[in-house]
Amino acid sequence: MADRILVNSVAPAGMATDRVLAAGILPEMGAAIPLARGAKPREISESVPVAASNRNTYVTGEHVIVSGGYVYA
Repeated sequence: MADRILVNSVAPAGMATDRVLAAGILPEMGAAIPLARGAKPREISESVPVAASNRNTYVTGEHVIVSGGYVYA
């Protein structure tokens, strides 16, 4: 790792975006998520700053799933 490049990813699931709201599928989507609602875009983006900041010097190769428990249910 001579270049010291850290690579991480975030996988959002069940977001309450404008498109989802317009399609009217939020109630159905929320019923499948253990937290019973779609995530606000800000809730997804809040999981990014530490991994993307200069404070992160050791976390690499991680895949953060932000799904309100949906992926594990």
